[in-house]
Amino acid sequence: MDPTYAGAYGRIKAYTTDFLRPSFVEDLKHIDDLEEITRQLYNTSYREDIDALSALYKNPVLLEMAINRHLITKNKVALFAPPPASKDLIKAYLSKWDIQNIKSIMSSKYLGYTIKESEAFLISFRDVPMGIFGGTMSHEDFRIMLSMGSIEDMINYLLKFGYQPILQHLEIYRKTKDVSMLYSSLDAFYYSRLMSLLKFYNGDEGPLIRFFREEIDSNNIMVLLKAKDLDVGVDRISSFVIPGGTLSMDDLKELFSLPTVEDVLARLKDRYNFEEELRVYNLEGTLGQFDTRMKKERLEKYLPTFESQSLSIGSIFSLLLRAEIERENLHSIVYAKTYKLDPEKLGNIIILR
Repeated sequence: MDPTYAGAYGRIKAYTTDFLRPSFVEDLKHIDDLEEITRQLYNTSYREDIDALSALYKNPVLLEMAINRHLITKNKVALFAPPPASKDLIKAYLSKWDIQNIKSIMSSKYLGYTIKESEAFLISFRDVPMGIFGGTMSHEDFRIMLSMGSIEDMINYLLKFGYQPILQHLEIYRKTKDVSMLYSSLDAFYYSRLMSLLKFYNGDEGPLIRFFREEIDSNNIMVLLKAKDLDVGVDRISSFVIPGGTLSMDDLKELFSLPTVEDVLARLKDRYNFEEELRVYNLEGTLGQFDTRMKKERLEKYLPTFESQSLSIGSIFSLLLRAEIERENLHSIVYAKTYKLDPEKLGNIIILR
């Protein structure tokens, strides 16, 4: 344990009381009216976020923006909480929002959206993308990219921020206009930087290192499942595999050699219980439930440990992870109500007790 985390732990602990109760989130799933959901959230710690945005936005955008704003407030607390030795790690983790914003802008250009439509994609706080607190890119940088005429112009602009790995897929993009390769290189860059900063400092960082290695595993397993589902060859997916997980490249090759999705899942039964998710796959042909299952099991496995590490980086990540779960749950509910989906089919909702 590191006594320099004592102040950080106090600040983190104060904000944990803001999280919504599991029963409250469950109740929101069964409210059909977005205005009623807004009223319910207004009676919680989301009041300030709704007040700040209600004059500018109407639902469903109001709720989406308020939920994002609330997450960013928590992230700012986490970023400024740790001692200097851990700040680079938190910045590297929060750079995921820079990357999400970059992907959103690329998607908007691919789909031909206007600048105004594109700005609604960004994770923003008072018109400032989260990345300004987690990475090296400013709000102006994102506005410049929004105004650019092509994805290739964006790629060239990103080079000055250290995103050189994206260049290895530039020629493929020119030939195919397939943006998925660019997204994959951004993900690989993110995890490479994150894992390089995950070092033993106090000696109790082991659970956090294992958490992110298993997160990489989940990404790679999803790549394999999608390839099997679409009957895509190994040469088409190799560039989407991210190194650094607990599953070695040999393990992944062995999994890929199996003939079907069912066979891959059977081989992974010692790691994950996919019985219900496989039933849904056989009925509906969807794959997202497998990712949700892996994420839920990973959080249930490690979050209690992080929360108990009062004088460690783990306590800060417990706040970050819970804030993200809450955001994802609320966004899923808003999406379902906007598009009149069955609340019982909100399979990506993760309720942690």
